[in-house]
Amino acid sequence: MATEKWTVSGIDKLRIGPGVTTGTLPTVGMIDVSDIITPNSVIYTKNVDNIERIIPDGRSVAYVTFLTPGDPNTIVIGLLDQNPEIEGLVGNIIYDAATSTVTELAQRKLANICVEITTHVQNGKKCIIIIPNIDATLGTADPLTFNNVEKFVINGELKPFLTTGGEEAIRIKKFVNPDGTPIDSTAP
Repeated sequence: MATEKWTVSGIDKLRIGPGVTTGTLPTVGMIDVSDIITPNSVIYTKNVDNIERIIPDGRSVAYVTFLTPGDPNTIVIGLLDQNPEIEGLVGNIIYDAATSTVTELAQRKLANICVEITTHVQNGKKCIIIIPNIDATLGTADPLTFNNVEKFVINGELKPFLTTGGEEAIRIKKFVNPDGTPIDSTAP
């Protein structure tokens, strides 16, 4: 049997929407931001846990070894456009559509969002990564200057959600065919 290649590379599509903390993933309210992502700005960091060892006096081998949680996993997404729908999802604003006016409120907001990333096709398949529960804040990158474009930056920490089976998880990776149909990995 040939070795299967499960390569995850490049972002083809990225959507954000309201976060969820249970196994039911959002089906409405997702905003496609694929066309407004700042180049090279989407950064997902999976932080490692720390290994702690208890070594008794006079010994060189650990008596007990255990893990302590490291920093939470994080995601950063840079956006080029000033979209009031995104600002309302992640930031604390009042939007008046009749006058196209966005009023940024003084009290900052810690938003709960969901992110869905679809990767480019690699080795005949693509990957859909769903991160349902992210505590996120909205800021800007690069100062607003005479010839600079103001960019939004979403900074988030991944939080656990409950799967339909009652397990705590932080993300879902699903490999699919190029047309989006599921891959049956049990088939020969």
